[in-house]
Amino acid sequence: MKLIKRILIPLAIITLCLWGYSIISKAEASYLNAHLLTDLDWLKEHIDDPQVRIIDMNPKDVYQQGHIRNAVHLDVEQILTSVEGIEWMMPSVKDLEETMGKLGINNETTVVIYGDEGGPKPPAEFQALKTRLFLTLEYLGHSKVSIINGGNPAWVAAGGQLTTEVISPLQTQYQAKVRDIVVDKEYVSAHLNDTNTILVDARGRPDIFSGKQKTDNVLRGGHIPGAVHVPFHQNQDRKSGKWKSAEDLLRMYKMEGVNIEGVNKDKEIIIYDEYLWVGTLNYFSLRLLDYAKVKAYDGSWNEWGNDLNLPIESVKPIPEWDKFWMEGS
Repeated sequence: MKLIKRILIPLAIITLCLWGYSIISKAEASYLNAHLLTDLDWLKEHIDDPQVRIIDMNPKDVYQQGHIRNAVHLDVEQILTSVEGIEWMMPSVKDLEETMGKLGINNETTVVIYGDEGGPKPPAEFQALKTRLFLTLEYLGHSKVSIINGGNPAWVAAGGQLTTEVISPLQTQYQAKVRDIVVDKEYVSAHLNDTNTILVDARGRPDIFSGKQKTDNVLRGGHIPGAVHVPFHQNQDRKSGKWKSAEDLLRMYKMEGVNIEGVNKDKEIIIYDEYLWVGTLNYFSLRLLDYAKVKAYDGSWNEWGNDLNLPIESVKPIPEWDKFWMEGS
């Protein structure tokens, strides 16, 4: 009997450990593109690797108060520009190559991006700082890029340390291999009646999407014809700032009813918002879920809503719909 116990007890412990490991592995693998979220244990081991560049997208004062060691601060204004009065557009490839070079990024660099999403709900633009850079890097054809899920708080919770030491990276040469994932109004117009294209409006307010209200800087309310509404703030948990589970994201993007149609992986998806900003949260979520045919409309509603030659659509507001999207699920 003692011999049996000596065999069974360790076996039971091993079984529990393996079960626990399988649960963790399953959770990590539930996003088909889980590699787009940084493995913090890996980062601890590679934090001093010269081929790893950590980019802090927090406001400068937050960066100065404490950041991950070897992280370089990037002011988001360096990856934005204004074109013909439309703000927050994608800069020229030449300018972006220069910016990447100043950050010490070359074509083989593994880039890790983070922002401080924890604590009180940050302004929308803070939530999307990291994903705007992610989109920019994918646009440049950079494949070695990931985001720390939960930002500074997640790093500290995993045993990581913060520092106030600032480093100056050596400038490199960066050569873009541009991908056609950032589109203009002509491209969107040409795909309005395309059954293989889905437009996703990521703006937060249902009354703006419906056309009941409009923002001050745009002449018209409503949305691009045929667009479905998936507010940007639905992609993350509001308390932790972490991405919702793959199951929750899939449910949200595939749900029917509440005036949203199922988003099909075989179709091309074009994301837009007020500017190409908070919609990058939607872009990243769909990339996590392995939607490969995702594009982003550069001018977004700030351009479309001000161009009286372009068609718009409005819908009758639905109170239950407004409440659902504004309160979150």
